[in-house]
Amino acid sequence: MKGEHVLCARCFDSLPRTSWSKDLYSNAMAQHFWRKINIEAAFAFVHHKGHSHASDLIYQLKYCHNEGVGLWMGRMIGRELKDTELAENADIIIPVPLAKKRVRQRGYNQSDLIAEGLAQTIGLPMRTDIIMRTSFKRSQTAMTTEQRELNVKDAFVLLKPEDIKGKHIILVDDVVTTGATVCSIGKELEKAGDVKISIVSWGAAFGTF
Repeated sequence: MKGEHVLCARCFDSLPRTSWSKDLYSNAMAQHFWRKINIEAAFAFVHHKGHSHASDLIYQLKYCHNEGVGLWMGRMIGRELKDTELAENADIIIPVPLAKKRVRQRGYNQSDLIAEGLAQTIGLPMRTDIIMRTSFKRSQTAMTTEQRELNVKDAFVLLKPEDIKGKHIILVDDVVTTGATVCSIGKELEKAGDVKISIVSWGAAFGTF
C-alpha cells in the first residue's frame, strides 16, 4: 500500500510521540484552544520540533512531493485513535483546505492526504467540499501569533452548511502551531449550527517535549 513503509522501526520509535490519545479532552492541545474555540477533543501524533524525524516527514510531504508520507501519517493517527470515543462518536472528517494557488504549486493538499489515511483507518467519510479557502496572503512559517490570526481572518467560507448541521467533525491539519488557522475554520464551520468540532493533526508545536 502506498506510503506503508516510511520509517524504519528505530526511527519510528524515536519519534517524539504524545500520549494525548489517553486524554483527548484536557491534554495540552485541547487546553491550547480553550477560550479560543469550542472543541470536543484534540490530538496530535507527535510533538513537532525542528531537526527531527517528525519535522523531516513534514518537509518530505510539503516540499518533496512525497504523497505517500501523508497517507502513512493519517494511518498512524488512525491506529492511535481507532478504539477511542472520538472515533466512535465523530461523523465526518474535513481536512484544512489550501488556497487553489498553493494546491497548483504543490500538486495536492497535504492535509487531504493525512485526512484520507485517517478516514481509511477509522472508517469515516472525508469531505473536501464543505469549506473552501478563499484567500492566501503569504506563508505563515515565520509569522507571530498575531500575524497568523490576521493572515487567516476571513480566509475561509462555508459552502454546504446543511451537510454538517448536527454533526461531529474531525478537522485535520498537518501541524498545529498557534492554532490560528483551525480556529478561523472552526468559527466558520460553527455557522452551520449544532456542530461539534474536534481537532486532529500529525504534529503540534506546543506542549511538553
